[in-house]
Amino acid sequence: MHKTFSFGWIIVVCLLMLLSDYLPVRADFNTSAWKHYRNIRISPEYSEKVAAVALEAGVLEKCRLDNGDLRIIASDGELVPFTLLEYPTDEELTPFPVRVFRVAKSGDGSTEIWVDKSAKTLTNGILVRTTSRDFIRKVEIRGSDSLKEGYIVRMDGLLLETSQPIAVSSLKIRHPVNNFQYLQIRLLEDEKQPLKIERVECFPPSPANPVSRSIQYRLIEKRTDPVTKSTTIVTDLGERRLPLAKVKVATVSGNFTAKLVLSETDHLSGPWRQFYEGTVFRIRKDDAHAEELSVTMKPHYSRFVKAEFTPVGASVPLETVEFTAAPRLAVFEYHREMSYRLFYDNPSAVSITQPERFVSMNLNHLAAASLRASLEDEQKNIQIPAVPKATTIPEPAKTWGIERILGIIMLSAGLLLLFILMLRARSLRKAQRGNNARIVYTRYE
Repeated sequence: MHKTFSFGWIIVVCLLMLLSDYLPVRADFNTSAWKHYRNIRISPEYSEKVAAVALEAGVLEKCRLDNGDLRIIASDGELVPFTLLEYPTDEELTPFPVRVFRVAKSGDGSTEIWVDKSAKTLTNGILVRTTSRDFIRKVEIRGSDSLKEGYIVRMDGLLLETSQPIAVSSLKIRHPVNNFQYLQIRLLEDEKQPLKIERVECFPPSPANPVSRSIQYRLIEKRTDPVTKSTTIVTDLGERRLPLAKVKVATVSGNFTAKLVLSETDHLSGPWRQFYEGTVFRIRKDDAHAEELSVTMKPHYSRFVKAEFTPVGASVPLETVEFTAAPRLAVFEYHREMSYRLFYDNPSAVSITQPERFVSMNLNHLAAASLRASLEDEQKNIQIPAVPKATTIPEPAKTWGIERILGIIMLSAGLLLLFILMLRARSLRKAQRGNNARIVYTRYE
């Protein structure tokens, strides 16, 4: 019986050793591969179990382009799944084509263009494609759901494309959001040559950006060149800055065209890198106007930004510039009794899959989180403070494959064999007790 039990346990131990390469295991990696980490502070007044932390420019500029080296680690050493959320800007929206079914010349010399959106689709702007050049036209827009009536949408639009004294093009006209199926676009030609319309497109409404926020900055320098009439503004966005996504100029001038050049640098003593050059304008004709005062761009992370504003023609006073950030948010589940850290800056890190359950969450219902340390006091990941359970950080568990399924089957078979051997040993023990009971002593005292 003892040999039977020993043989069964030997089989089970061998099976477990064999399956050690097939069963799911937790792969660890050394945290020293990550060059930096920041402590995450979660506002205590929130009772929600999901938090969102805005990633500062100082963090993102040290990450890979795909942000695949970001990790959130709990105080028990566990890897915390998170989702990066980023919201599109207005410039990233693509207009969709609509059907132009009528172009007619009215009695007052204006051109009427009727378009059909094919459905009651929400829009907040039109884009008129034309092959004409050097023109300025006042535009009126009306909308309706039938061809028998029309409701005012906008009456002071301005369509223009000029090359003198500097090239300016404004073929996009914004209007209040509406869902009219039909739009009537009226171009006031003023006895000029009618525009050659190629096609018309409509813009979908700009999505609400709940994470967009103004960037407070420190003005370092503001000077005006009396010869070129250009105004230069140098700003410091600060060490806790968020990624720069939009720049807007502010001036009281009612009619101007100017060249805008934007540059950035990480140190005032270093060279400036130009990242934008374009035209801003505000043009009026009677009661109609068109303007483009802002520039939307991909995120920029540098601390110092310089804006050079050079008007064309008369001098234009530039009051100030406004900066807007659209930060990336790391959204994750948290437990109040634990603390969390954000690890970053590891070019050789393997990207991990982000959960999709946080994508559709309402950000207004998430706990606000922030990074504690400033960049000046940023923790260098040289000596990591000990965590309660482990000094290594787990990567996600290996996925289940056919090998692991076969391993489970083999383990089950081994346990079943052990159970059969135990039953066999029990039956042998009962038989042994039965044989002992039939022994009769014939010796008399």
